[in-house]
Amino acid sequence: MTAEQIGNFRNLIDDYIKRVRALKRRFPQFVLNEDLFEFAKAAGPLPEVIMAGDNPGCKEHKHRQFLSGYGKAGKIARYMWLGVFGAQYLHHVLVLNKSNYSTATTPKLGQIMRAANSKLLSLIKEDHAANGELIHNLARLLKTPVVILGGKNDAIFRSFRETIEVGGMLTHTVSFDNHTIPQAIQTVPHCSRYGCFKYMTGDHLWNARIDSFLTRYGDIENIRTAKGNISEKTLRSKADRSLWCAYFTYVILGVIDEGERSGRNGRT
Repeated sequence: MTAEQIGNFRNLIDDYIKRVRALKRRFPQFVLNEDLFEFAKAAGPLPEVIMAGDNPGCKEHKHRQFLSGYGKAGKIARYMWLGVFGAQYLHHVLVLNKSNYSTATTPKLGQIMRAANSKLLSLIKEDHAANGELIHNLARLLKTPVVILGGKNDAIFRSFRETIEVGGMLTHTVSFDNHTIPQAIQTVPHCSRYGCFKYMTGDHLWNARIDSFLTRYGDIENIRTAKGNISEKTLRSKADRSLWCAYFTYVILGVIDEGERSGRNGRT
């Protein structure tokens, strides 16, 4: 990246921090992810991947970290990042959310939006749209893969989704670990309840990713759970970076060989 592009990246992060701080002054339930501060520094790191969750929960609010590692979903995500990137994973993964407004659960956010006064509702929707715009702009600028965790609450995050769609299709080449990624921005099952390790009924494209990984590594002892899914426990116990990178590449980022793409529809 050029010095100008790096400066533009720092400015985008700095603008985001200022925006959320301003929201927080009006409504304290808005949460700023303090893990981003390193990326705003002049000599700070540049991310290799951007990941976006839903909205901060109570523990994320308390610790001011998204996917903080204090809740179940955050622990799963951070074990994944540790396996792929090592101890300094927060220098490699830029973590954002669709919403910066904290609730105990994501469905609770939907309830608040339905009952909120017009000003709060407007701010929440504007926040969602601004986060979608930020992610689209970062993807275009950095040319790094973007992974959006969870799609079942899309009605709550409609303005987030619509803003990304309005930004248009990103056609530049995106790569990770010497693999070309098929989509610059993509959605995968959430880490909560180990969704990102499981087959999903009716989701043929996602299931093909699981197949792709297990075809390569299915001979590893206990790599499958009793239900035939990928065992996060085994991945964690192996502490093998190459194995974690393969999981991240073939499952999370969706790299599938052409032979697999045409010859396997995935489990139903």
